Amino acid sequence: MMDIPKGPKSTLVRKFQEEEASPASPHEENSSPTNNGSTGKLTSTIQLARPFLTRNQIIHAHSKNVENQVAFDQRRSQVFSFLMKASSSLKFPARVLETSMYYYQRYYILNRFDINTYLDVAVTCLFVASKNEDTIKKLRDILALTNQLRSQTLSSEQSEIYRKKILNFESKLLETISFDFRNFHSEEFLIKFNKVLHKSKSDSYLSWLILFDSYQTEISLKLPPHVIALSSIILASKLEDHRASFKVDFKKFGCDEKLVNEGLLDLLSLYINSFNNTNLSVTHNDYEIRFMRIKVEFDESKPGFIKDIESTVLNKDEFFNQRDFSNGERRYMLESQKKRLYSEIGK
Repeated sequence: MMDIPKGPKSTLVRKFQEEEASPASPHEENSSPTNNGSTGKLTSTIQLARPFLTRNQIIHAHSKNVENQVAFDQRRSQVFSFLMKASSSLKFPARVLETSMYYYQRYYILNRFDINTYLDVAVTCLFVASKNEDTIKKLRDILALTNQLRSQTLSSEQSEIYRKKILNFESKLLETISFDFRNFHSEEFLIKFNKVLHKSKSDSYLSWLILFDSYQTEISLKLPPHVIALSSIILASKLEDHRASFKVDFKKFGCDEKLVNEGLLDLLSLYINSFNNTNLSVTHNDYEIRFMRIKVEFDESKPGFIKDIESTVLNKDEFFNQRDFSNGERRYMLESQKKRLYSEIGK
């Protein structure tokens, strides 16, 4: 079951300062290390990876980094279409596309959205995703294909400059995801859950389409893969049989009912607001009207949701502060390494 982050303590475990043995002058006190050996004061931060965020945390992050949410959402749809074409042309498996879509949304949690570079960020996400999913292609091959899709012709000198630009974005992306390369794919859970529930092939295929469409939402930023899988199965069951219940044995699947409700809400919002942009619309075009009926039934069932983090706590959460790349150092750790970290602090 997922542990919902509860505020600043889950992000910045410890801040410490290392000062040189001899007292620094007032001018040197806040300086970074220099080549002549004078270190001044160095601020170091230990940050735990935070793979999942709450709805309010995402809204809070976008308030800092996205000036126009409507424009951001429109560009996101364009980017996902671009990534689908690029991934298909490069013959990447679906998991590379899914990871790149996740990385793209993750990038703008901590980085300012720039209309001039968002496609460059998308290319970077595809490149990093291909490495993380062990389907590595050379960067120059990816750039050749994506430049062609963008109708962008570059000289050899311009290509080298652009390659370095992508590598710079890669460095920022790696810090944004806290060097957390754990994969959060839901397909395996979907297959197992459908078998346990004795779903037919048509129902299983429908839930897979819904699961694939879910990557167009922020659901992968908020919920673990087994919860997304169960949410997709429940929605598919409601589409095929309106008498199907929103309730299942959640404990049997290791899911929190409130988190599953969160997933259902995101999926319903996607299909109600952007049905024509989904893969489901291609194979089940007549299902569009069913989602509004399901949404009404869902609201009438009075679903419970996880209590979100209050704005007063979010404002103090240093995780969402923009990174100053020119000063200090940062050490990234997974949640499982927390015990090791505390043992180091105690020494």
